Amino acid sequence: MIEFNAQRDRVYSHAHPDLDKVLHVFHGAWHGIRSATSACPGLKLAIPHEGSLDGEVIRHIQGILVKYDVKKVVFQGYSDVADDIIGDISHHFGSDVGIYVVTHVNSAQFEYKFEIYMQDKILNRFHRGMVRRLGSVKPNFDSVIPQYWPRTLVNYAPNVAAEMADGQFDPEAVFVPLENTWRKNLYTNILAAVRSPKVQTVYTVNWPTELERITQLSKVRLIGYQRGVDLLATMGGVSVVLAATLAECQPMTQLEAFAVGTPCLTGPLGIEELDGHEITRLSEVGRVDNPGVIASALGQLVDLRRQDPAGLRQMLRDYLASRHAIAHDRYMEFLEL
Repeated sequence: MIEFNAQRDRVYSHAHPDLDKVLHVFHGAWHGIRSATSACPGLKLAIPHEGSLDGEVIRHIQGILVKYDVKKVVFQGYSDVADDIIGDISHHFGSDVGIYVVTHVNSAQFEYKFEIYMQDKILNRFHRGMVRRLGSVKPNFDSVIPQYWPRTLVNYAPNVAAEMADGQFDPEAVFVPLENTWRKNLYTNILAAVRSPKVQTVYTVNWPTELERITQLSKVRLIGYQRGVDLLATMGGVSVVLAATLAECQPMTQLEAFAVGTPCLTGPLGIEELDGHEITRLSEVGRVDNPGVIASALGQLVDLRRQDPAGLRQMLRDYLASRHAIAHDRYMEFLEL
């Protein structure tokens, strides 16, 4: 029902003595948030997002906090189960344990009413003094809910071995790891890829249903959902990853690709601290509903990967080093460490 420090949640983690005793609580079935949390330094507790926890499990969580001398608990994402755990930790430990909540949603997702209900529950715990700070990975989320900390928390990329970023790749292949929903923009990314003369193979985890009625999809290969080392291997084996979605925060898809040395296209992410980096300019597309604009940016990255793969890898390494330094400093500030 719960998993503490599971191997899959530690294998790509960063480590830092300042943050190694922070406990991150997240939902095991929410893959993007799990990936983001797994990359963070600290202890990891995966919980279910539905149902309820019995007394034995609650006591086990209390025991983890005592055994590992946890003074800071960060809830990554929110659910009724998370809300119950916060109530118990606050009741049992009082002010000895600081509780923090990080949201990974943006206001476009409020169409899914669950997200509004969860924000209401978060604010209730905050106003009752059970949660010390509310943070977000979406820049300027305090313009949505003013009670949120005004600075942006920055996601870490997976901490993979350097040799994973130096492997062989197909210069004419790209990967589209997107769900088939309007927000994830699968159709536009597929159209951009199949119509690019620089691309011969388009791997996708989801099929763009009925798109073959209006365009040729002979380049497209459905490979299904990927995770863990399989996902990283697929990303490392292509020239570019496409994830130009219509509403986003800080997609782990991009950071997973960067970690294995592959550029990844997204829409504008608005992370001011990283806007000046060259890889940001190359990777962010302004008009994510236009296949022609995405195809143009894709072609530029394909050419760069073919012509100067070592230079691109170094650019990505420099970017990730800068990003991780910002991520560390921002978590330290957010957690008042």
